[in-house]
Amino acid sequence: MLSIKEIDILCSEETKNIIDKNINNDSIRIALDKKIQHANLVASQVKYLQRAKNKLPSFYDARCIIPSLSFEQSSSEECARCKDYKGELCIDLTCGLGADSYFLSKRFKRVISIEKEPTLAYLAGVNFKKLKVDNIDIINSSAEDFIANNIGIIADMIYVDPDRRGEKGEKLFLLQHCSPNVLDIMEDLKKIARKIVIKCSPLLDVDEIFNIFNFANIEVISLNGECKEVVIELDSEIKEQNISAIAVGQGNFTVKKDRDKVTSDLLDFKTEYKYLIIPDVSLQKARVVRDFYIPQGVYVASENGYGFSNSIPNRVMGRIIEIDEMIPYTSKSVKRILKDRKIKNIDILKKDFNLSSDRIATELNIKQGGKQQIAFTTINHKLWAIILKI
Repeated sequence: MLSIKEIDILCSEETKNIIDKNINNDSIRIALDKKIQHANLVASQVKYLQRAKNKLPSFYDARCIIPSLSFEQSSSEECARCKDYKGELCIDLTCGLGADSYFLSKRFKRVISIEKEPTLAYLAGVNFKKLKVDNIDIINSSAEDFIANNIGIIADMIYVDPDRRGEKGEKLFLLQHCSPNVLDIMEDLKKIARKIVIKCSPLLDVDEIFNIFNFANIEVISLNGECKEVVIELDSEIKEQNISAIAVGQGNFTVKKDRDKVTSDLLDFKTEYKYLIIPDVSLQKARVVRDFYIPQGVYVASENGYGFSNSIPNRVMGRIIEIDEMIPYTSKSVKRILKDRKIKNIDILKKDFNLSSDRIATELNIKQGGKQQIAFTTINHKLWAIILKI
């Protein structure tokens, strides 16, 4: 973590000019350049600003100061922008680098942002100034102490993104293991705000969340095919619990928790389909793949499997690839096709398939990688290989 002295050095006009001058250069070469003052500091900032250009473009443009660990743990701007809550006052109990506080400040008249690490709290103030934000009050305190000392305050919303790193750097995902432990302070949180929003680990099971909370909506947010956030919205006025899959840039889909689930029993599986559909991970994590695709005439073997269709659905969340051929899987039958087509390398895709990619490659005597993709899956207790068009 940067020290306050190092933060001040990075804020100096001279160092800012050096960073701007080297913003597109290799960070290792900068660190080794003896002509550059504070070369290691400058190199580190150039490295993380370059990485922030896609993940946190506003922070990049403002030349914010970005420590490595805070950057890794920070929300991306695209995910932070998905949160459309608004009101008079929001309390962010876990400021960190401040990406969520920054976007919350665009929708709330005032944000109180809590950060327990003194240096991070100082850094957040520096960065918010660079971002020209003047409606965020930063308080250096633990979330627990702030809540205990401010029971009388009334907010529209409390937002919390618990720290999911253990003392030895291990990744945590259960709410009771993270810091702050929101389950321990939940009753006090409810006294301050009716709406409480918790950003959770992508590993947290959605059914487990509904088992813990009686009145919750859940959003599963993905970006570029990767699950980034599971967000819990608690509100005493919630009448119907919903679960939403949000694929940033592709769309979103919401259903009631206690819905009658759609199944593929309504459709007959055919051995010839034109298109393989790889559902977006947000649909799979939220367990709403069937709800989304089956009403569009897509056959879906399971929530964790592929979709199959003879036409492109009106709404797509995920990827669609044209099918060349579908065959029941045996190593002999697939090896014969590979030999006939003179294919020695394949990109292995698999869902609901009991063999590992390495085992498949060994059985087929091929190397992994290349342009030719083959998807392996299980449908009606039978193994299938789907050769995809290049």
